[in-house]
Amino acid sequence: MPFEEYMDQNILQPLGMTSSTYEQPLPEERHSFASAAYDRQGEIICGLWHNYPEQAAAGLWTTPTDLAQYCIEIQEIYSGTSTGILSRETVEMMLTRQRNDRGLGPSLKFGGDSLIFEHGGKNAGFTTSMMSFVHQGNAVIIMVNADNGARLIKELMISISNYYGWVMIIPRIIEPIELSPEKLNGLVGKYKYFGQVPGIRDYIVEVKIEEDQLILIDTLENEKLYLTPLEEVKFIDMHKRVEVLFQENRDGHSLSYGRKNRQFKRIQ
Repeated sequence: MPFEEYMDQNILQPLGMTSSTYEQPLPEERHSFASAAYDRQGEIICGLWHNYPEQAAAGLWTTPTDLAQYCIEIQEIYSGTSTGILSRETVEMMLTRQRNDRGLGPSLKFGGDSLIFEHGGKNAGFTTSMMSFVHQGNAVIIMVNADNGARLIKELMISISNYYGWVMIIPRIIEPIELSPEKLNGLVGKYKYFGQVPGIRDYIVEVKIEEDQLILIDTLENEKLYLTPLEEVKFIDMHKRVEVLFQENRDGHSLSYGRKNRQFKRIQ
């Protein structure tokens, strides 16, 4: 049986997810219901959206309302108030930390009565976040038809948490400082990675100033960080929560940043 037919018959329809499909390409009769996808520059993706052969990972077309049906199903199976498409034992394993903060499928956050299962979605031109309490019967699903939708989603999640008193996201409070143009200009330049990336001869990031703000451009990772100073040598991109640390020694300036804490030395 084709994957999309199996999912429709055994998962989507039983859950009442009538506006969802795994069909790729999207059937023409559904085109009028689909949002166009926008890139980081605000331009419509060529063809309005992409088609994905990897259906399970990237092929689901859905709506926030339909995803809410999924959240309700998982909550009710786990609480024992309903039998559904999965057994309670399977759902319990899904919502038990297997490695780090991963369950079997969703990511898990917090614990006890505040346990949350969550999953994010990211295809070209689309950004999605789903956060659902296991025990409290609450959930938030936000979809944005843009590559840079994560910033909007995060702000909405914080606002919703504050309004309803749901502890879903705990914002980090920072106190930025002001640095003189001379201090910022002293950090400008191109920095080369100390190590070696397979297939890349030279891994170089550039630090420059745009409209009086220090930015870091990493073309390899397709990343542009807008840096706010926390200290004279410590900066943060407040939206992506990525920190950059500059250092100066007898060999010159260097910087480190990112989850992998890669080290770069200024070359010019």
